[in-house]
Amino acid sequence: MTERFEGAARGFSWAAEAREGILTVLLKGELDLAVSSNDAHGLHELGDRDERLMVVDLRAVTFMDSSGLRFLVTLRNSVGDRGARLLLGELSPAVKRVIQVAGLTEWFEYVDGAAF
Repeated sequence: MTERFEGAARGFSWAAEAREGILTVLLKGELDLAVSSNDAHGLHELGDRDERLMVVDLRAVTFMDSSGLRFLVTLRNSVGDRGARLLLGELSPAVKRVIQVAGLTEWFEYVDGAAF
């Protein structure tokens, strides 16, 4: 069975699909304070779901600041705390830059072909 979820905040939207133990999330737009301040209803709860693997596709993120990075770090931690894995899929140049500057390139796991 496939479940689909979606939401939006100012300048940002997301869509997720859960199938066979994998949750795939596509983020679009500006990953900034609007997202980290819970304006993107439902997005923060995705980390608490039962899937054993979460893949976050960031290719359509046009801007990311430290708030967006904090969101990804928190998401990785919450997924890991329940024994699951978070993988980052394709990254936009904006996302790559912030992760590199923060020195977290090796801290995240990536889907094959999506690494730096």
